[in-house]
Amino acid sequence: MSLELIKQILSSQTNLEFMVENIRNQSKVVEEKMKELSAIKEYLDYLDREISQNIEYGLNKVFIKHNEKRRYLNYDVISHSPQELDLNLRDVMLDLDKNIKEFTGTLGATVSYKELKEEDNIIYKGFKVFVNEDKDTRYLEEGEYVTIIYEGGPRDSIIYYRKLLDYINENNIEVVGDFNETWIIGKMDENLEEKSLIKLDILKK
Repeated sequence: MSLELIKQILSSQTNLEFMVENIRNQSKVVEEKMKELSAIKEYLDYLDREISQNIEYGLNKVFIKHNEKRRYLNYDVISHSPQELDLNLRDVMLDLDKNIKEFTGTLGATVSYKELKEEDNIIYKGFKVFVNEDKDTRYLEEGEYVTIIYEGGPRDSIIYYRKLLDYINENNIEVVGDFNETWIIGKMDENLEEKSLIKLDILKK
């Protein structure tokens, strides 16, 4: 609220209708700010939970984790390399900026289980934008997921996908669907090399 508007509201000349209208307008502004802060808090709580897993399970180790249902917006964009992934991700980010105000969610991708198992090749089948709204979303089922968390970038991911596959094969685990790659938080080291915190998982049958 500007100083000029405050002066008008406090003025003895101001009618009650004008005061009520501006009070209601400011109430709407506060309500929008509360929604924004609530979304930010939700995201921070998510980061807290995800990063705390490192303490419990450690980095670069395969483990089984129970996940609740996770909702996401889907972008069916195929990427055959990390370079192509970067280019396609920029288009997704532009679309999010255009259609979702103040997006504070988490991004990820779907990786073909069949291609990885049979060809030792990573094919990104699409992007996931994890959200809380029910509208126009798909979801990952609740259940036990074979999981690994590592620090690095998509260019490093083949090492950790192979670890997941080895664990699945050695323990005779049946899995359902494709791999999920979730980019928990982006980081760079002192040499400007990507050291993001990334989670890979797949649903256990």
